Amino acid sequence: MRINTAVGEVGLTVGGREYRLRPSFLSMSAIGESGDLISTAGWINSAKLKLNYEPEKISVLDMSTAIFIIQCCCDEEIPELGCIIGSDWTGKLFYKEGAVNGHDLIVIADHLISYGVNGVETTRSKIAARFSSKKDDFIFKVAEFVASAIAHLKLSARDAWQLTMPEFQLAMDSLYPPDEKKANIPTQEQAEETYQKVLAARERHNKNKKA
Repeated sequence: MRINTAVGEVGLTVGGREYRLRPSFLSMSAIGESGDLISTAGWINSAKLKLNYEPEKISVLDMSTAIFIIQCCCDEEIPELGCIIGSDWTGKLFYKEGAVNGHDLIVIADHLISYGVNGVETTRSKIAARFSSKKDDFIFKVAEFVASAIAHLKLSARDAWQLTMPEFQLAMDSLYPPDEKKANIPTQEQAEETYQKVLAARERHNKNKKA
């Protein structure tokens, strides 16, 4: 089985069988729409950070969220990934680890949803990041990307839903090459910062002349 890691695919072997995990638009819509999808992405990213700094704080919900993401990115049911097996009288959940280490599941899930939502860095994405307002709430609507793929890339609805974000980004950049000059234009914040530095330097210069 050929796995295209460049577009976010992951090969996972469980029980001697290899499964293709593909973070397509269809997979992302299965995880959730808009706010739910972004919340899930934030949750699993936080879990990955805990792996690096506070692995003892990894929770059963972190594990189950990772399994949910992975299963949404696979066309087949993957057995033995692990599961919640019950809870005690306090509500504490108990997790049974499967054939894949729980920590590995979190890393894989974070990789999948990161590629599925953010894609890869392109010239167009750099420009968008530079000129977008940090105050704006990020809204991710899978159906809008699919509609764009159908309209601009002339794909069928079925093929458009199977695209991953990197595939969509690269195809759109190829069809509509971004203006690379814009990537070097300073943002409003950078221009204001430079202006203030010039004013400060001019004021120091005038003070030195008077002295």
